[in-house]
Amino acid sequence: MRDEILSRDVTRRAVLGERSATIFGERELIEEELVDVIQPDTGRAGGITQMKKIAAMAEAHHIQVAPHSGSLGPDAEYAALHVLAAIPNALILERIDDDWDGRRHTIVPHPEQVDGLIAVPDAPALGCDIDETFVARFPSGGNVSVPVPEDGGSYNPGTYNEHL
Repeated sequence: MRDEILSRDVTRRAVLGERSATIFGERELIEEELVDVIQPDTGRAGGITQMKKIAAMAEAHHIQVAPHSGSLGPDAEYAALHVLAAIPNALILERIDDDWDGRRHTIVPHPEQVDGLIAVPDAPALGCDIDETFVARFPSGGNVSVPVPEDGGSYNPGTYNEHL
């Protein structure tokens, strides 16, 4: 992966990591300092504990963290929000709030952005509940991929057919 990234314009640094899994998938990007910002996905990273480990590795290399959020829904967004509140190298939370009208009904309360900020909830667990009745009306089709070719460079080798 290092040669692939270095073959690009070396004056620009990358924001990568949303398709990598766990600390092992993010390790090379961080240790080789190929990125200024690492963007782990809450679900692929392995949850809050793995996200904090990735953030700690990144911090040791002066790399900021901007969790990829949206593809796994608002519950993963809440998890990423809690991680960002707990790490010193937090940059920003990537949000997709308008991809589906039903998103606002899946989690109660839905994370609301006010003046560019989202308050970290202080209720138990992630601070939200899943509206199971609403969600049951829309069965998941899995983590649907954007239609790109397997060899198009969007996925790590061997991960094209993985679903969460």
